[in-house]
Amino acid sequence: MDMHNKIDQAIATLQNADAKSFLRDGGGEISMKVAASQLAKNNYPPLPEDYDILLRKAFGITGPYFTLLKMGGMETAGGGLQPGIIETSDAFNKWNDEDEQKIFVFGLLSGGALLIHRDGKYHVIDESSHDVFMTYDDIADFIIDTVTRKDAAIRALP
Repeated sequence: MDMHNKIDQAIATLQNADAKSFLRDGGGEISMKVAASQLAKNNYPPLPEDYDILLRKAFGITGPYFTLLKMGGMETAGGGLQPGIIETSDAFNKWNDEDEQKIFVFGLLSGGALLIHRDGKYHVIDESSHDVFMTYDDIADFIIDTVTRKDAAIRALP
């Protein structure tokens, strides 16, 4: 299955989850060019291809299970502003040596977990210890697995 179809399947899984999620419309070509420029300006590599495809289809996802970040800040229900990919990644990378490759933080999960991208894979890690809980080959696998597991857990409750 090509990545565009896999991302479509992941978005459909999220849209049909037991708990509701909010997906912003995808970023257009201009938004993605601005994103690439912002990344380069802040010494980040280009977005992974699969995350780029996701942002073109859903420019930020907020749900009951996780939040996937977009480039700029996202408004929260209380009117606050949640930082975007660069701000969140900068906070994560601030203690790294300057010559280390920067790690993207793409998602926030309940319980103090983060979704990072390192070594070509997505890892769910503990925010404090950086212990790895789960690893996924692409963002679609993360979305589908997380929604499926959380929905099954909710359905199993008495």
